[in-house]
Amino acid sequence: MRISLLLLLTTFLSLNADYAAGQNEALVKRLDAATTKLRSNDQLKHAALGIAVLDVESGRILKTSNASSSLIPASLMKVPTTATALKVFGEDYRFTTELCYSGSIQDGVLNGDVLIIGGGDPSLGGGRPSGALDLDALLARWADAIQRAGIKSIKGNIVGEESLAPGAEPSPYWQWNDIGNYYGAGAGGLIINENKYTLRLQRTANVGGKPKVVSYDPDPGQLRWTNLLTSGASNSGDQSYIFGAPGTMDRVIRGTIPAGKGTFKVKGSLPNPAKHAADWLAEVLEDRGIEVSGDAIAASIPSARTTATSIDSYESPPLKELVKQTNFKSVNLFAEALFNALGRHWGISDDPEKVGERIVEYWEERGLDTDGWQQLDGSGLTMRNMITPLQMTQVLQFSAASAIPSSLPRVGKEGTVRGVLRNQTSAARIRAKSGTLARSKGFCGYVETSDGKQIAFTIIANNFTGKDKTLRVALGEWMSALVE
Repeated sequence: MRISLLLLLTTFLSLNADYAAGQNEALVKRLDAATTKLRSNDQLKHAALGIAVLDVESGRILKTSNASSSLIPASLMKVPTTATALKVFGEDYRFTTELCYSGSIQDGVLNGDVLIIGGGDPSLGGGRPSGALDLDALLARWADAIQRAGIKSIKGNIVGEESLAPGAEPSPYWQWNDIGNYYGAGAGGLIINENKYTLRLQRTANVGGKPKVVSYDPDPGQLRWTNLLTSGASNSGDQSYIFGAPGTMDRVIRGTIPAGKGTFKVKGSLPNPAKHAADWLAEVLEDRGIEVSGDAIAASIPSARTTATSIDSYESPPLKELVKQTNFKSVNLFAEALFNALGRHWGISDDPEKVGERIVEYWEERGLDTDGWQQLDGSGLTMRNMITPLQMTQVLQFSAASAIPSSLPRVGKEGTVRGVLRNQTSAARIRAKSGTLARSKGFCGYVETSDGKQIAFTIIANNFTGKDKTLRVALGEWMSALVE
């Protein structure tokens, strides 16, 4: 009987292995054909194209093409950043922001300052992911805490305390035409409303007209505008760029928005997030009748973290939820906040090049050949990042049991890949991160095969010609070979 059971088990395992091998062979054939077709695409005639596909469980390489070439990954770089943060901090890690006061309270009068002590939380006042308060709810919570403490007037300042990372400086490796826009916001010690504001512009009926600035939400204060914006065709979309240095109130807006009726929204990066947070809290307090005799300011007061009296401790959603927001919606600010948090953890937060080097070393210590991987930011906005398709795919392999797979949207259904392979039902078995910069396009992620196995893949194209959207279709067709 034992021999019969052993024989049956051996036969079952053998058949299962043969079936799995057959599934992989069919996949390899599809990928070979899809890669050959893609390489004949005219947009890639002079381009660099890299591909790596491997079986997650066994590590077996199923397909490579220029897999060891260093390529610009664009937003795919968020995957190594978030994967590293999850491994270093754990998926339940939370950022903490403290509301404190200095001095003493006598007869309802605070003889001292109210301090918002930043903890580097990228979700603070942004209302996402689930569980994060939006700006109005957060300010109301802080005002409630101040009133509960018995404070009826403040003989001092409202301070946005940012000593954890002063200034909210954007990466020195980012382009000038990015940093004034919401996706180019720097991540400092005190982040508020994702360090962005929304600019409402009055559209014009005619092409070539001059749209005017109508309002802001939230109001960042007295921005001084040089408005060089014009109206483009009604179907031209947002082709505007905001220019401005961090910490200054001078802004230039160039480019076009579509002609038409009503208003059009454009998002910019806040000039001084810590001061804006103090300004907005001061406004809410004054609306409640709490007089503030001092100013709303940004300052670095490291000693306040241990000497000031806390009246509210606000925690972010857990890291796994922040990571999902980062990858699902490709939020640069979240990725930069995690990158900076890693730098602080390692004691090198003032040098993004060293933080990137330490991330690379982290993966080298875990067995990856990291030659050719250079990382200078967390989000992938700089064009000076480099990584090979094989390295990216191996990071995915090592992260398969973490929160990374679930942080990636389903192709054709969700997030930044909802427009890819929309008419292919089986595409939803692919979870992928997209990456886009000028002349850089790629996808990476996981595929669940029909027999329940997990495949990791990366495809990156650099220096292609033609339109981004047509190459997106071509890369999508290549991805369809992963499931068909």
